[in-house]
Amino acid sequence: MEIRLAEETDHAYLVREYLQHYSPDFQEAERYAESNMKWDRTLMIEGDGLILGTLSWGAREGIQSGIAQLTGLRIIPSRRRQGLAGRLLEAGFQDMQTYFAERSAAVRRIYALIPEDQPGADRLLTARGFDRVVHLQNWREDGLGDWLYVFIST
Repeated sequence: MEIRLAEETDHAYLVREYLQHYSPDFQEAERYAESNMKWDRTLMIEGDGLILGTLSWGAREGIQSGIAQLTGLRIIPSRRRQGLAGRLLEAGFQDMQTYFAERSAAVRRIYALIPEDQPGADRLLTARGFDRVVHLQNWREDGLGDWLYVFIST
């Protein structure tokens, strides 16, 4: 199993993921892939010649603020409940720390918006020190809400 930063060759994979899980709009999918490779960072977990999951995050409010947003975490359905999300999240934490340190800053806060219908995400994040802060009811177009999670680095 290998965890690595997304490369240009992963562009098509990110486009397909967006089209499959978010919207059939190809232009949006292209912007999503570009954003995840140029402005945010995306980690890929691979095994058996397949991409098994991704984690994306980005620095927010200027690097010196120390704020990062976890923008996505997905494991393919056939490999869920095998600890891959935890491994990917830990690698994401390390990537954030390294990224900020290389820019003479430190991660102070990490936040994430998680759909309310993702109970596994709640267990994953709270087990790693995130606090579930507020429920945003009817936040999304489908009528579901999101939970805002915040991690405060000490």
